[in-house]
Amino acid sequence: MEKALFKLLLLVSFFLTTHAQQSDFSPKNQTDFNSNDFKPHMLDHINKGCPNNSQCSKETGLKMQRWSKALRESKKLGIRRLTNTAKKVGIPFDLWSRAKTSKELKVITWDSSCPNHNLPDQQIFSATIFVKDIKDLMKFDDLVAPTLLLLKNKKIQQHYIPRDASPMFYDNGTIHYLMGNQGDYYGMKISSKGIISVNSIQKVSEYPQSKSCHPALMKKWKQTKAPKNLYKDVSCSSIWDAQAKKYIPILYGWTCHI
Repeated sequence: MEKALFKLLLLVSFFLTTHAQQSDFSPKNQTDFNSNDFKPHMLDHINKGCPNNSQCSKETGLKMQRWSKALRESKKLGIRRLTNTAKKVGIPFDLWSRAKTSKELKVITWDSSCPNHNLPDQQIFSATIFVKDIKDLMKFDDLVAPTLLLLKNKKIQQHYIPRDASPMFYDNGTIHYLMGNQGDYYGMKISSKGIISVNSIQKVSEYPQSKSCHPALMKKWKQTKAPKNLYKDVSCSSIWDAQAKKYIPILYGWTCHI
């Protein structure tokens, strides 16, 4: 009994130390906290559903928990379970934030692992937010949504792209992605208008190919407005156009490979 109590107190002590800096766990809350309040999920985060080491509210943690549950259930019950959840809570979209916390938005943030994002007075945080239309986010100055340039029929299109994601293929104005959450996977597609949706994992007839950067895309990229310390370089490749049955060139920035 004494050993069990000691282990519990040790876990609580570890929990208090790990989460002392989180905004949801103020010094007053730490004082009021006792061993009976401890739950196993708190080893990862005080708020259930929130990712480890993140700034994340209770409300957003519940959204993430609901999303993760729907994703797991969709393997047996079909993609409709996930699409119905997306209609209610939105879809988790990975992007960047100039602020660690936001009073206006329920954003999950982490310290970025990229050294170029941790400069004095120029810090950029990894972030995730639940959204249905990405363009709705762009009125908030703190948020930075990564973009991708695509060349089709001699015209350049700009698309939003999830942070650290790689496009699978292009189809009728929409780019498809393979996304994952705790070992479970699903399809995501984003239109050129910023409308985001989920679907079942799509089959790729032709996989992306590495390619040198197209001059027109490079010229356009240099005009793109983004924090100076966001990107280290650009990544260029070609993805399959499912309707035209041919490859089209794309370009997007990369931050670091850590």
